[in-house]
Parts: sequence; C-alpha cells; structure tokens
Amino acid sequence: MIRKILLLLLALLPASTLCLAGDYTLHLHPRAETRVTWNQTDGYQESIAYSSLNSVFQANFDEHFSFKMCNRWFRQNAGALYTSLGDPKAINWIDTGILTYRNGRFLAGIGKGYVIYGGYEIDAVATEFHYDIESSWWQTIQPYLWGIKLGYEVAPGNTLCFQVADSPFCKKVLSDGLVTLSGSWTGKIGNNYAPLWAFTMTQRDDKSFIKTLALGNRFTYDRLSAELDYTVSTVDMKRFFNNESTVTLKVAYEGDRFEFHLKGGWDARRDGKQLFDPSLTATCYGPLSITPLLLAADKDLFFGGFYTYWFPLKDRSLRFHLVGSTNNYYKGVAFDAGILYDICIHWGKK
Repeated sequence: MIRKILLLLLALLPASTLCLAGDYTLHLHPRAETRVTWNQTDGYQESIAYSSLNSVFQANFDEHFSFKMCNRWFRQNAGALYTSLGDPKAINWIDTGILTYRNGRFLAGIGKGYVIYGGYEIDAVATEFHYDIESSWWQTIQPYLWGIKLGYEVAPGNTLCFQVADSPFCKKVLSDGLVTLSGSWTGKIGNNYAPLWAFTMTQRDDKSFIKTLALGNRFTYDRLSAELDYTVSTVDMKRFFNNESTVTLKVAYEGDRFEFHLKGGWDARRDGKQLFDPSLTATCYGPLSITPLLLAADKDLFFGGFYTYWFPLKDRSLRFHLVGSTNNYYKGVAFDAGILYDICIHWGKK
C-alpha cells in the first residue's frame, strides 16, 4: 500500500505543475551510440547500435519547496525498466523523484533519491558516464533508493548530509526492514579543491552491514581538472583496508566547444567476489560492456581509456562523443561513438 501511495505522489507532483505557480524546467536527453571492438581472440567485431532516452524534470514551487525527477524512458532491454518498480536492486524508469524543503542552511528531502556513497565516479549523472571506463564498483552499486535526507550547510560550499534509505538487498521496496545509512560531506576548500567524502552502511539480508568509505577529491585549475577517488568496503572492520577497494583517477581539459578526459582505475577483490553482488543490478547499466562484473580471486581489474566531447552549438545542447577503453581482462580495445541532444523546455516564472 505504501509503495502505491508513493508512486501515485510521484505521478501527481509533475502533473500539478500545470496548475501551480512556480518555475519548471524539463530536459530530454535522447542518446544514440554504436560500438566497435577488437581483441586478440576474436579479432574485429562490430556491435549493433543502441540508443536511450532520459529526462530530468526540476520544479521550484517557491523559495522553500522543490521537486526533482530523473527518468529512463528507453534503452536496450527497455521492458525491464517498467517491470521492476518494486525491486530495490533494479535500475528502472524512475531514477529519482524527491521532494525537498530548504530553509536557510537546512534542507530535508523525501522520496526516491540518490544515496551519496561518496566519490565523483558514483556521483556522475546519467548523461556523463561511459560503461567501459567505469569501475566494477560503479557497475554493481545501486544508488537510487527510497528514503529521507537531512542536510546542513556548515559553511559556504560545505554541506553535511545524513540519509536513511531502503537497502538494495530488500526483496521489495520498503520491505524487510533493511536500511542503507549514509553520512556525507560535500565540500569546497579554496577555489581549487572540492572533497566529496562519505561513509555508508548497507544492510544485507543476514542483517550484517557492508561498511563503505569513499573519499572523492576534485582539483581544478582554470580549464583543467583532476578527480581522485579512493573507496574501500568490508563487512569485517578488522579487514577494512584489506578486503575490497577501488582507486580511480580522471584528468580533463574542458573548453567552450571541446572536452578531453583521460581515466584509469584499479579494482581489488581480496575475497574473490564482490560484496555488492552483480545480481544486485538486475537490469544492468550498460549494453555489451567489456568490464567483467565478477572478478577472479587472483586477478585484480585494471582499466583505462579516454573520452572526448565536441559541442558544435554555442549553447552546448548537441554533443558528439568518442570513447576508447581497455582492461586487463578483455585483452583488446573498444571504441564507442555517439551523439546526445539536450532538449530544454521551460515554463512558469523566471
């Protein structure tokens, strides 16, 4: 019953914008890509093209209340998006749908939101990731969960948040009494350093907790930036730094019409399996990924590549991208080329 009420509210809030005063923005993101791969065993391969359609809706009702909803309307295996709403581990057509109240430095949110696990790789929005140069930690985590969030800006640009959310190990949304607890710091120190740190506890069906510490660090200078993430997870605190860890580094140049990004990473699994099992993301993020989701006990994952963006229009609404990637499992390379268009619709007061 609770799940039905929440879904009804998510449907009514966007519809209410037709009669309520406020400021509203809708972004539609159609995206199309194709892939060419080569490896030592199979030689040249070419996959079929694939496409997706995502959207971001933002409603600002007044100075205190706002609502944000992110959706995946279409992608490869699109049917799974609409048949898994009650499954917390599945990626479905509703990424987020959260109502937020702000008053001065204080904020509170309720709904299906983004759990801050920490690190800039997990924080990337749905139009900015590229499957084969993301870590296996990114590939298997489920950050979109039902819950509440409380935050307080302790200093300009520095916000502490606490979240209580569903657990991806629940059999159904808001059932079993399993929770995810997250405490995070989104910060800004000076003009060149922005930390995104978090400690998260994810409860499993045996009532134990996976403890995760993620230290995201962003450094910027003019048009150059670097993001260094370090993440560790464990159930047994005695093995906190010797169980499951991920390190990623990305450096980038961002111009007015052109961007170039280099990224690499290292995934280590000391138990030969991932604490966040690949089955937790039953619908999976991406098509035909060359990244292995389950790592062998005696072999860590090393991955790397590049991606470049070109924006032919001054408003950057049209984006062409080229991605190259490889890892020590695949023993080859993969190239993706694609296009994304940002269609922006605005109504209400400005």
